Amino acid sequence: MRGIQALIEGDTDCEKVAQQMAAARKALDRAFFATIACAIDHEIGSGTLRREDARRTRLRLALRVA
Repeated sequence: MRGIQALIEGDTDCEKVAQQMAAARKALDRAFFATIACAIDHEIGSGTLRREDARRTRLRLALRVA
């Protein structure tokens, strides 16, 4: 994020800034969904979430990342 901020403050071409923002957003989305998948795995391990429910939830998350 600091790199993007520096591009903006440095008067970089708007298209290049937009490309970097899109890349950062995609990386953040992937990190978010990986964190959610980890939480689902934890819930399965603790027995609070059924495996079938977890499988469906992970599939929905995977489709959103693609």
